[in-house]
Amino acid sequence: MLEVYAAIAARDARAMLDRARALLAEPSTGTADWDRYLLGTAMLGAHAAGEREEARRLWNSYGSRFYPSGNIPPALIYLANLR
Repeated sequence: MLEVYAAIAARDARAMLDRARALLAEPSTGTADWDRYLLGTAMLGAHAAGEREEARRLWNSYGSRFYPSGNIPPALIYLANLR
């Protein structure tokens, strides 16, 4: 968790993407809120690193699992639709 926060504090897009993506790939050890936070961090890191396709892949892989009711916050809608 601290590595993710450190990457955000350093504004290191590549580290945000890499660290959050690695945690998303593992079985969840946190809450649903933490999982959603990781998804947003990974997507933001991907966009900031210029990896728009990776951001879309992350959303397609995890979006429906973390937001099954479809109640998606506006910031994530923005990230999911950013081109």
